[in-house]
Amino acid sequence: MDIISGYSILVSRLKFKPSQSAVQRMSSFTTAVRGALKYQKHILLLTAMAKRKFTVNTGTETFELEGHEPRATIVKYLMKRRRSLLMTKDPAKVETLFSALPQTIEIKGTKSNRSYKVKWERVGTGEFVGARFTFTLEEAAA
Repeated sequence: MDIISGYSILVSRLKFKPSQSAVQRMSSFTTAVRGALKYQKHILLLTAMAKRKFTVNTGTETFELEGHEPRATIVKYLMKRRRSLLMTKDPAKVETLFSALPQTIEIKGTKSNRSYKVKWERVGTGEFVGARFTFTLEEAAA
């Protein structure tokens, strides 16, 4: 969230009483803006440091991704792979894509290295019964 949208949210949340004069309304508005400016550096710092770079190894390829947490980054990548399977109409191509899906994924960050086992199903039997090309992630023993 940038500072301008933060101010617009702040202004939209200000509630003025009908009995307040224009001077009182302006005073409460400037107080609210000063409060937002006080935390402006902290907001910018948090948004700038939010994402980290991870190196992902699927066994056949290695690439870099950005994300907040290792598991969420892996889920985002796997959902892209799943989406490509769902949108493909040619059955032969679907078979080749399904056979090329990663079974294990290693993700390396600056702080930690993690490994996950991916269990793919053509038709979901667990939490999402009937959904096509579902997957479950399990953290592999280190």
